[in-house]
Amino acid sequence: MNFFEHQDRAKAKTSRLVWLFILTVLLLTGLIYLTVAFSLVLNAEMDDSVSMWNPEVLLWVIVGNTLVIGGGCLFKMLELGGRGDKVAQMLGGRLVHPETTDPAEQRLIHVIEEMAIASGVTMPEVYVLKDHSINAFAAGSKTSEAVIGVTTGCLNLLSRDELQAVMAHEFSHILNGDMRLNIRMIALLHGILSITIIGRILLELGWYERSYSDDDENGGNIGLALLGLAFMAIGGLGLAMSQVIKAAVSRQREFLADASAVQFTRNPEGITGALKKIGGIPQGRRIKNAHAEEASHLFFGNGLQADSGFSLGNLSTHPPLVERIRRIDPQFDGAFPVIEYQPPESEPDQNSSKAQSGAHFLQSSVMAGVAMVGARKNWNPSQALNGQTQVSRVQLNHATELLQAMDPALHQAS
Repeated sequence: MNFFEHQDRAKAKTSRLVWLFILTVLLLTGLIYLTVAFSLVLNAEMDDSVSMWNPEVLLWVIVGNTLVIGGGCLFKMLELGGRGDKVAQMLGGRLVHPETTDPAEQRLIHVIEEMAIASGVTMPEVYVLKDHSINAFAAGSKTSEAVIGVTTGCLNLLSRDELQAVMAHEFSHILNGDMRLNIRMIALLHGILSITIIGRILLELGWYERSYSDDDENGGNIGLALLGLAFMAIGGLGLAMSQVIKAAVSRQREFLADASAVQFTRNPEGITGALKKIGGIPQGRRIKNAHAEEASHLFFGNGLQADSGFSLGNLSTHPPLVERIRRIDPQFDGAFPVIEYQPPESEPDQNSSKAQSGAHFLQSSVMAGVAMVGARKNWNPSQALNGQTQVSRVQLNHATELLQAMDPALHQAS
């Protein structure tokens, strides 16, 4: 496949879809103005001085809509702007220590280190989710705070080449800024939802007098209630349009990540093999977690539905498996191999294997610190050698700086 051509195509379509988001916001502003202006004309009764065109009202609508959507976006971005490890822990992930003794986890660490070098991205923290499906995700608002999560099904059912391709796919999301894009899209959806919330408040205020007044002749503020209904309808329309655009953007980024995986690995069979196994295993890519829906767009596969042939169409955040495979292998006939999950004799416990501390932790910090970056902070090496502290990100960052300052020839020899 010509993966550069596929990447350019996906990026171009993403740009057009992002512009559709902006047009959606402008359309909502126009609809809100028409609603408010029409309400003013109705309330003015026979006053000919009031018309549908009112620049002052338009200005207030633009300012108000900007504050409402912008405030909703800002609130959601602050809420989602944390580290990727919060997302991994929310999904039930367990941090994998760099010196893990589990063979499958050791292979995973080595593969991720290789992909970090191939993509030029710093080595992220790694989490394992105890789930029989084949899936993975990348999360974090910044590259330096990104984490990669992998299901145990992914570890145990994929070959090394297939696992490498899936990790390359996730590194593409980190490298191409998809994590930031996803957060911005979620924030914009929340901002548009704020219009619906305001509409509901206006509706409740409009009917308040009817519900709580002792005067039977008082029918409440019908005009305010109708205005609230209109706002709810406009917000619902905008939310539906934005959901469709968000899903379309997410699908294009999946195509981009698939093409980038081929670029990083130079092995098209790796990514197609992993996708075929997803289609052949009964569990498919479905994540059994209460928070899976919130993070569905982060996963390698949809994460919500089993592969039974059912599709959410334009609302699906991932393209159909067959389409993804044929983008890379046009000769694919659509037949998936039958895969049965057989857990290994000693599958790691989700709540065990906490990060180790002790005499060997300094060696771990050097190994993991090869790719970590961040702020430097003073720490006591003698205390570390005596095992009187635990590995921290600060120490890993310090180890990174030491390695970067080392003579390249000496570094290579070590």
